[in-house]
Amino acid sequence: MKSRKVEKSKSRRVKRATVSPLLCAIVIALTLCLFDSSTLLFATTLQKLSLEEMTRASNRIVQAKCLSVESRMEEGQVFTLATFEVTQTLAGEETTPRSPEAFAPTDRGKGRGTRTVVVRQLGGRVGNLHAVVPGAPLLAPGEEAILFLERDPNARDAFMVVGLSQGHMRILKEPATGRRQVRQSTLGAGIYDPQTKRVRPGTARQMPLEEFNRELRRTLERVQPQGR
Repeated sequence: MKSRKVEKSKSRRVKRATVSPLLCAIVIALTLCLFDSSTLLFATTLQKLSLEEMTRASNRIVQAKCLSVESRMEEGQVFTLATFEVTQTLAGEETTPRSPEAFAPTDRGKGRGTRTVVVRQLGGRVGNLHAVVPGAPLLAPGEEAILFLERDPNARDAFMVVGLSQGHMRILKEPATGRRQVRQSTLGAGIYDPQTKRVRPGTARQMPLEEFNRELRRTLERVQPQGR
């Protein structure tokens, strides 16, 4: 009888995980693979998304600084909520007309006042319980990042990151030159490529912020986010 109860308990946890809002972020497999008294570990496979696909799926694309991160229990699951101060809305809701100047680092947040967005995602730590979703972005207070965001249908006024870590690009500064770089990391997750129909390990890639902004501007000339 005890073993049956344990199996039922595990199956309920798996079922809840598979209907989490993160599935809306193009997660094509989210399976419970380890459970003990303190840790929930999920194996994640993400469908590879191009910049154009992420742009099309977004309600907002912003450059923002993380102010705070907190985790809490919601209906038996651990969720993390991160509050970001938007320094620049690049596309989507609340955006201004696009121009090269709108992407210039010196114009970040100019004349717009303080705005915040809340990013909600499965996983985090509450007390002794630690839920880990490989492939989810690691959000940290003080970080600056470019975020591709879609509205969370299960949380009012909250957003999810499109494609999990694919839609989170941390902004870093090179110590030697001071140049700003954007880094996208999908380490820890599997990436499914629909063209080759194969799953490969996640990787990390980096490029100058100016180059990324140029690429995003070209993409926005072809497609528009959902918020437009």
